[in-house]
Amino acid sequence: YTSSTSTTTADYVAKFHNDGNHTYRRGIQVIAGQDNGSTTGDIIFVECRDGNSTYTGSLFSRNGTLQIAAKSASKSKSIITETSKNTFDIINNLKVVDYKFDASNKNYQTGFIGEDAIKIFPEMVKYDEENDEYLISPAALIPIITKALQEKDKEIKDLKKRLEKIEQYIDNQTE
Repeated sequence: YTSSTSTTTADYVAKFHNDGNHTYRRGIQVIAGQDNGSTTGDIIFVECRDGNSTYTGSLFSRNGTLQIAAKSASKSKSIITETSKNTFDIINNLKVVDYKFDASNKNYQTGFIGEDAIKIFPEMVKYDEENDEYLISPAALIPIITKALQEKDKEIKDLKKRLEKIEQYIDNQTE
């Protein structure tokens, strides 16, 4: 833990700071799991809870692959209904851009601009007032993309049925 003077009013329990003036620019290392190097099963590295100690999610490894999980227990959700969001409007209106955080960096990133995305799909954007920054959560798009793929799959199946009927009609006309 390295303490630093903060100009913000937020009450942090701890602040870890690596100013990048070192050979290694790393943050926090968390080690969990069996000491024999086994990567089977689930290993929870970080468990997240709110102020009431209610579980909200975790950073974990499943069989050696790092994953982020948010709570999704149906017992804590009320009034569950299929989404009525127009998934294609969301997908088609999100502007995907290439960008650099630093002009001297030769590599581009691909992603979204928070100020634009919040107007289209606010569930994937959080505005952090303390840092005056927009934070993007691309994982919020997964249900939207899933629904869009399901809708497209249904369209394709319907079109295949229509094509089969047309082909059958043509075959009957040529006999």
